[in-house]
Amino acid sequence: MRPRPIAIIARLLPALAVLSPVLLSPVAAQDRQGFERALEAGLQAYRDGNLPESEKLLTEAAGQSAAMEKEDSRLAYAIGGLARVYAVRGRAGEAESLYERVVALTERGAGPDHVVVGALETGLADLLRIRGAFAAAEPHYQRALKTAERAFGPDDPRVGLVADSLGGVLQQQKKFAEAETLFRRSLAIDERALGAEDVKMRPRLNRLAQFFQVQRRYAEAEPFFRRVLAIEEKAYGIDHPDTTGAINGLAELLRAEGKSKDAEVLYRRALGIQEKTFGWDHPEVMRALTSLAIFFRGQGQYSDAEPLYRRLLAIREKEYGATHPDVAISLNNLADLFRAARKFAEAEPLYRRSILVTEKALGPDHLNIAKILDNYAAMMRDAGRNEEAAPLMKRADAIRALPRQRSPVGPPLDNSLIN
Repeated sequence: MRPRPIAIIARLLPALAVLSPVLLSPVAAQDRQGFERALEAGLQAYRDGNLPESEKLLTEAAGQSAAMEKEDSRLAYAIGGLARVYAVRGRAGEAESLYERVVALTERGAGPDHVVVGALETGLADLLRIRGAFAAAEPHYQRALKTAERAFGPDDPRVGLVADSLGGVLQQQKKFAEAETLFRRSLAIDERALGAEDVKMRPRLNRLAQFFQVQRRYAEAEPFFRRVLAIEEKAYGIDHPDTTGAINGLAELLRAEGKSKDAEVLYRRALGIQEKTFGWDHPEVMRALTSLAIFFRGQGQYSDAEPLYRRLLAIREKEYGATHPDVAISLNNLADLFRAARKFAEAEPLYRRSILVTEKALGPDHLNIAKILDNYAAMMRDAGRNEEAAPLMKRADAIRALPRQRSPVGPPLDNSLIN
């Protein structure tokens, strides 16, 4: 899973905060007051969540200090703040350019091996990773790792964080052996720092569990999934709702391994915990309901899956209203179940209603409609109604062919739910 920009920025705040004392040199001939006023106001606006105002003020601060760039490295502080704003606002390309610039300024002011340089390299690498530029991110993480090792020692948890991030981009490039070494190193660092049963161990354990799972190395993944669940049960109690994510994760693994009976027990357990905690028709139970419904459908147990899909539909209608796009997703999912069970007469009106709801909520050209049309056309072909399927496919293809600058507004269909 890729990190959210705001999470990345949170990692950089402590390091960027030391840029000022490290880099700011006195410039006797210049009045700092305007720069400092704009800089502090810009950073405060960022902390308050007022990103447009923060961008305006930090741009002003950078402009005021630009004339002194060769004499005063405080420009790096303003640019670093502005890069944070760009990253949070989703302007990754501009943030990347600013990070490259602030790295160069910081190297000149503090030296190439300074810990702040490593933190900035991590920030730049994170942004490249968000953009899917994994090969480009790799050398920046490598440099950040070496800087952290020199600054903190090889067993410091901050080193483990960078090692984990580097392992992530190596995994994306299918450099699995190198990635595994880094993931295991990061896990070992945290185990020494926190203890093997600390609840904060979960991210490292989950990382390795999922690393093995995606490679279908299920036997190696299972102990890590079980460790996560054991830690959560000890920390929260065996019936606490915070354990249901780990229960479902282990259930998914067991299902993939072909251990269907064991998986079903866990799916039912997760649903039972959610029902006991929140109530039969609370939105919080939808995730566990969905997991069990998908499991039953995958097993061909359509009669067991049907009441779960109907219940999901009812919860969404009650929570959001009958014309909400999430209701359209549930309608499509229930229709897909009937198609799989060859109950075409029951599936068709659900597909039609799903399309109508989506058109009303998101517009006639939303990509969700194309996906529902694909499913509806597949049902027509399954029913031997090929002539009626053709115009549905034609409309779906026309929707996909429309030019789009960005993903259309509205919730996308979840591929884990649309089968």
